[in-house]
Amino acid sequence: MKLKSAIKYRYQKVFKTSLIFYILMLELVIGSIIVKTVNKSDFAFDEYFAIIMWGFTFVLGIISYTGELNMFLQNGVSRQTTHKSFIALLPVNFVFALISVLYDLFDYFITKKASNPKVEFDCQHIFPGVRFLMPESMFGKIIVYTLLVAVTYVVIMTFGYMLGSVSRSMKLFYKVLFGAVIIAIAVFFVVLYDYFSFEWFDYTVMALRSFFLGGYLAEYGRIPNFITALTVLCVINLSVSHLLINRATVRKGADRK
Repeated sequence: MKLKSAIKYRYQKVFKTSLIFYILMLELVIGSIIVKTVNKSDFAFDEYFAIIMWGFTFVLGIISYTGELNMFLQNGVSRQTTHKSFIALLPVNFVFALISVLYDLFDYFITKKASNPKVEFDCQHIFPGVRFLMPESMFGKIIVYTLLVAVTYVVIMTFGYMLGSVSRSMKLFYKVLFGAVIIAIAVFFVVLYDYFSFEWFDYTVMALRSFFLGGYLAEYGRIPNFITALTVLCVINLSVSHLLINRATVRKGADRK
């Protein structure tokens, strides 16, 4: 199986998985609209859709390593080709980003602008606390938001890929321990987020942005700097996973422990 075949296989699998995922999301959207209409509640699915998308791209990154490596190696695909095929898969995030931005645009016209004509379009799939000076035209905003969301998804996917490579290099006991630590950290931040509310979360994101963007703490960030910082993170994630994939071997049965 050469590079072209490996890339084709990855895209086919991701698109099939994504189709199932978006069908489920569509059902949730329809269900939330029905609940909101019947109960006259303020339930807003769009607030959860962004988080779900981050989780989806993260899981795709993990399974792109742990779920495919053995199969590729057993079919004679080299480690370098396997790694290159994952890098070639990353542009799929632009499709995910466009869908996310169009969903936010739909939500903007249907719910937000209908209740407040003066409200401006704001993409929910950018991390809270990160704001940018946007173009005046709606088309320009869609293009810029799609780019920003796509780069964000790429970072999340490569991070999941890196964690998959780290996890696979561990023995079973350390895998469980590693997973427990990750879950504990996630729960810890969820509790902090719930206790300190949005202000704490926004200030944390601004502090991280300050660290990566060289101290730029203004309300509106510089888009090229932001993309550059995320690109650096992607390179780090891919570099670590590249080093680990060179040591990877085919595991069978009890050898997986």
